[in-house]
Amino acid sequence: MTETPIVDQLVAHVLGARFEDLDALALAKARTFLLDTLGVGVAGSSGASIDALIATVRRWGRGEEATVWVTGERLP
Repeated sequence: MTETPIVDQLVAHVLGARFEDLDALALAKARTFLLDTLGVGVAGSSGASIDALIATVRRWGRGEEATVWVTGERLP
């Protein structure tokens, strides 16, 4: 008998999860993480070295993999 790969088990778990299944602590942690991510992204979008960072990424080539927050530019 073959065992289901762990990634398939994880995907099945995530797809089967419902909002109602989350407890108050999980929701609080998710809100904190989301707000932190947004805050860091917005603050970093105007950081002292952001122009140099974007110029570096532009030299990596063409791509559509990522969207630069605030400007909307698509980069690899």
